[in-house]
Amino acid sequence: MAIHYSVSRTSAATLSVPAGTSIRAYVATASSGTQTFTLPKASLGGQVFSFICGDAGGEILINPLSSDGISMKASEGGASLAPAAGTGVRNTAANNVVDDRVTLLSDGVSTWYAIEQSGTWASQ
Repeated sequence: MAIHYSVSRTSAATLSVPAGTSIRAYVATASSGTQTFTLPKASLGGQVFSFICGDAGGEILINPLSSDGISMKASEGGASLAPAAGTGVRNTAANNVVDDRVTLLSDGVSTWYAIEQSGTWASQ
């Protein structure tokens, strides 16, 4: 079964990801600085959002709400990240490449889980 994403290309410095708009992919196209994406509540289970590096000069920062967490690896098959609740994950301009990405799924309680990823990610 194929999954059909809606795609948004953005160079905005900040973007609040609207709840109920999954399944959506965001291509971060800023050529410098940090693009910050704030996730909706993880308690709205089954939401799926992808974040893709569209320009290696920029940095992607994904923030959950203060009571939510993100569970993922530093790299595909790598060590687990352990960001504190409400703390985000980033794909830094120092070591990112175009097409680095992460796809997050909300669990319906308080966690966003990475269900697919590539590139190097770090706690905020």
